[in-house]
Amino acid sequence: MRIRSALSRIKRFASSRTWEYYPIAEWDRQYSSSTWTYLSGLEQLPRYAVIEGWRRRLKPRGSVLDLGCGEGVLLDQIPVADDVNYTGVDLSRVAIDAATRKLRNAAIERFVCADLVTFQPPPGAAFDVIVFNEVLYYLEDPIATINRYRAVLGRDGLVIVSVFHENLRTWKAISTLLANQCLQTTVVHDVSSGKRWHLGVYQDHPAPP
Repeated sequence: MRIRSALSRIKRFASSRTWEYYPIAEWDRQYSSSTWTYLSGLEQLPRYAVIEGWRRRLKPRGSVLDLGCGEGVLLDQIPVADDVNYTGVDLSRVAIDAATRKLRNAAIERFVCADLVTFQPPPGAAFDVIVFNEVLYYLEDPIATINRYRAVLGRDGLVIVSVFHENLRTWKAISTLLANQCLQTTVVHDVSSGKRWHLGVYQDHPAPP
């Protein structure tokens, strides 16, 4: 009876878990085996176009913090002529090594191998755009992570979020948290694959004195 009760508790815990956890070694294995190269393909292009479109329209010269940057696909979308100060963070060394080979101007572009949950931006850093691109549903507490990074968002800075439709619960939690800062949300639907993504851009306004 005690064993059955324990198993029941474990099953309830597992069913309540809403994030997708992979150890660092698994991320490295996946990047080494080209699992994520499809992110550079046509299927993902409209989604990246929305993210880059918001950045370029709203903060064309603003600094960017790309959390969970992978192999640097977002940097590929940012024109080098924009002279954007860009920082990409990912916990996979394999992904960061691949991303680093894409740097166009090392004076203003950099990739950092770190866990975004514990990553500490340089003292005094303030970013104009912080991007959570298909990464929040891999975190145990995405709301706490967003709130932590809002502390390093510059005045009137932007938070851009992309969440795959299968992780709708995460998207709804984020939408509720940032509802008062919402500038726009949209859905990207790839008809060929049937995949859908929810995207939102939010602007933090300073609190009144």
